[in-house]
Amino acid sequence: MGKPHSVVTQLDREFDMAKEHLRDALGASFVAVGDALLEMQEVCRKFGKTAEGREAWKAKTGCETFEQFVKLEFQLAKSRAYQLIEASRVYHRLEESPALLDSALPVNQRQCEWLAKVPPKRLPKVWSQILERYAEKRTETAAEGKNVSPHPPATFIMRFLAKAGILAGETLPTAWTGGKQRTTVRMQRKLGKPIEAIRQWTQIQNWAEKAEKESWTKDERIGMVRMLEDLRENVSSLIESMKEIYPQ
Repeated sequence: MGKPHSVVTQLDREFDMAKEHLRDALGASFVAVGDALLEMQEVCRKFGKTAEGREAWKAKTGCETFEQFVKLEFQLAKSRAYQLIEASRVYHRLEESPALLDSALPVNQRQCEWLAKVPPKRLPKVWSQILERYAEKRTETAAEGKNVSPHPPATFIMRFLAKAGILAGETLPTAWTGGKQRTTVRMQRKLGKPIEAIRQWTQIQNWAEKAEKESWTKDERIGMVRMLEDLRENVSSLIESMKEIYPQ
């Protein structure tokens, strides 16, 4: 009978430490917060292995789950907590990659939110390509006398991943909905055309970049006209969908 009690006592100490780490991390970087949340999640998982542990967890927190606890204690919604956990995982995958020893790392959670959509094995290479392409863009922008962020913005990463086909099949990214998850079948059906509009726009951007260096072929001109017509229709659909999602 003494063993289960000793286990719970050890978990009590781990819980207190994890709670302190999480409280301290909230004033630090998104990586620190994600790491601390992951630590607390693991402590919760350990409590949940036994009936005695589950009772002890509920007695300590007043909550049934990890998600309920971080919302009650730290005002972190479930979606936000998991975004931060995933962002810290992405950051550490990049940080620990031998191929990226001399490369810059993401500086905010929004960047990592998009990078989380990249398969882990491909992540280092894709991040390296993003940095390389953004360096080219910065050079081009500087030549025009414009200021540009030293770090690739989340929107740049999103467009790069869309062009690379990594975002194929996306419905509505969390970033577009203020953190609210909208993945119902009805929403997916309504957002089909808007997502296609994004693909078309990235294709048009590719052609426009090519047009600066080479002459257009007849087929490309015809294709551009048709795609612009489709894009106009899909953008109209996007506007109507946004009005329904967020009525004025």
